[in-house]
Amino acid sequence: VNNPSDLYNSGNKLSQLQIAQSLGFLIPKSLVSNSLDKIYEFLDSHNDKCISKMMTHPDIRFGKRLSIIRTRLITRESLKRYDGHTLLDYPLFIQKLIPKKFELRIIIIGKQIFAAKIDSQSRNDSKIDFRMVSYNSLPHESYKLPKQIEKNCFELC
Repeated sequence: VNNPSDLYNSGNKLSQLQIAQSLGFLIPKSLVSNSLDKIYEFLDSHNDKCISKMMTHPDIRFGKRLSIIRTRLITRESLKRYDGHTLLDYPLFIQKLIPKKFELRIIIIGKQIFAAKIDSQSRNDSKIDFRMVSYNSLPHESYKLPKQIEKNCFELC
């Protein structure tokens, strides 16, 4: 349905978050850094309740092999293997963990908007990232978005 280059560009979470915030969406506190001191400071400021996610598309290809990097909890404990280092080899994208009641997946086709509510909290292994389990294992239902959210979604697209 989408132009492939538009779809690829939409995968840049940092630019999408900036645009979404400018439209009035509430965005969790975020950090992108490879400095362990800054990462630990961010974790401490949010009581060690944070997530780490990819900045772009979550798939990484190694020849013919495809790996998917999912959203995960990140804590001081999970970074222990880097003790004694000051910098990571790559930047991490970290956000404050926002406990959720459910997931929404929103699709816009032309002038129509469709929202699906996914009960990601019904299973322990899908609470952080519902994509960790089979889509069929989670209850789905239609969801009516508030008018302002609909408007913001159309503007975002």
